[in-house]
Amino acid sequence: MPELPEMCGSGQVRVDNRCVSCHAGTYYDGQKDQCVLCPNGTYQTEEGQIVCEICPAPENRDSPKHVGARDLSECGGLCPPGEFSVDGFRPCDPCPPGTFQPEAGRTSCFSCGGGLATRHSGASTFHDCETKVQCSPGHSYNTTTHRCIRCPVGMYQPEFGQNFCISCPGNTSTDFDGSTNITQQCGGELGEYTGYIESPNYPGNYPANTECTWNITPPPKRRVLIVVPEIFLPIEDECGDYLVMRKSPSSNSVTTYETCQTYERPIAFTSRSKKLWIQFRSNEGNSAKGFQVPYVTYDGKSHRGVEINETAK
Repeated sequence: MPELPEMCGSGQVRVDNRCVSCHAGTYYDGQKDQCVLCPNGTYQTEEGQIVCEICPAPENRDSPKHVGARDLSECGGLCPPGEFSVDGFRPCDPCPPGTFQPEAGRTSCFSCGGGLATRHSGASTFHDCETKVQCSPGHSYNTTTHRCIRCPVGMYQPEFGQNFCISCPGNTSTDFDGSTNITQQCGGELGEYTGYIESPNYPGNYPANTECTWNITPPPKRRVLIVVPEIFLPIEDECGDYLVMRKSPSSNSVTTYETCQTYERPIAFTSRSKKLWIQFRSNEGNSAKGFQVPYVTYDGKSHRGVEINETAK
């Protein structure tokens, strides 16, 4: 006699002589001997189940997003950001003044802290809390001191007006405090037809005691056109922070651009040499937003570009 196939366990079906559990969002239908999608108003988060769970809040059972829901959030009727309820489903109440909730389907709201109010009820982010200062990226708002605190090494914050910093994933870290993202690039060799340089942590404030050096080497027979839309350096540091562009690291080489001040008016110019050496340095004193400076290369024979006769200082 042929050997009978092994009986599958509860919540399993036979596929190619193997027992396979029904996926999340489905259940085992004994009459059909197959896995079936959870119907409207139900969900299932686990594999190998024989029933689906009923979505909470009866008024929402007929309005899920789709069949085969694998999580409560797919049941439909969740409270949107800025609102809450006893079970996270409609009907919902707006977050009261002085609180906020950035996620959907929540049962409470977060306090702004520090006695801070919100501009309106139903606030969905800490940005809605009326802080005494607006924190730039790379910082978090301290509700005790009502000051902006730089994110420590190993944490970052890419957005304005937040009250927390984000931990770097895995074994990654940041190069310095006040970071706006995980990786911080500073300096390097540039040789493409277009590109840009920027101060570390831009558009957040750059760190103290930084030194970045770039070398732009354009393709053959091409020259470099630089555009400085704006640059922010602290004026009270007596030129402790500066940006310089010249032919080589030698202080006697041809200088194209040099500044230690803030300029909010754009300026464009061609390099006075074929190759361009660029350095940015900051001291231990005050900091500022810094700069993001794009460049393009062009055929030196067919286009003169934009020249300036004097070095900007």
